[in-house]
Amino acid sequence: MTVITDELPVELPNADDGPCLSLYQPTHRRHPENVQDTIRFKNLVRILERSLRQKYPTREVRPLLEPLNEVGSQFDFWNHAQDGLAILRSPHILRIYRLQRPVAELAIVADSFHTKPLLRIVQSADRYQVLGLSRATVKLYEGNRYALDEIDLQRAVDDGGHDQRYRDLEHRRHHRREHDDRHRARVRSEVGPRPPQGAPLQTP
Repeated sequence: MTVITDELPVELPNADDGPCLSLYQPTHRRHPENVQDTIRFKNLVRILERSLRQKYPTREVRPLLEPLNEVGSQFDFWNHAQDGLAILRSPHILRIYRLQRPVAELAIVADSFHTKPLLRIVQSADRYQVLGLSRATVKLYEGNRYALDEIDLQRAVDDGGHDQRYRDLEHRRHHRREHDDRHRARVRSEVGPRPPQGAPLQTP
């Protein structure tokens, strides 16, 4: 199962069978700092490959590394990087976490996932959301003690198709418009109809 997410895991995954690959890397949000991120990532993948080839035949190594090699060549993925990256990979699991906190570079092959860096982040997480509303736009920000990031709502819909957060925001926006419409109607009923333009004002 493949998961690419900005959300921290509620429960860290456990692999039913090995080998288990754990990759951690600090990343950068902007150019030119992020130019080296893909190069460093590919170097870490090569470290994993060397470790795998010491114990496993090529027919088992290639399918394990194939999705990681694809990640290394996805421009859009790296263009939306945050401050850190964590990847957990086994024959039946692929978890990719974009982190709001830098992590030390690490590439390990073992019988179980190396989850201590993720566990420290999960235990110290204090995530919150900030919703910005106007008559024309809706903006959602998500942050913790380390950063505050705007969530690309359109991209979330394009990626997920049924993003619950987006539906919730649209629901709130719809109710806000209804509330504004009712308020304007109530004001008009209290003030009365406006006289035609150019008509003389009536005085008692």
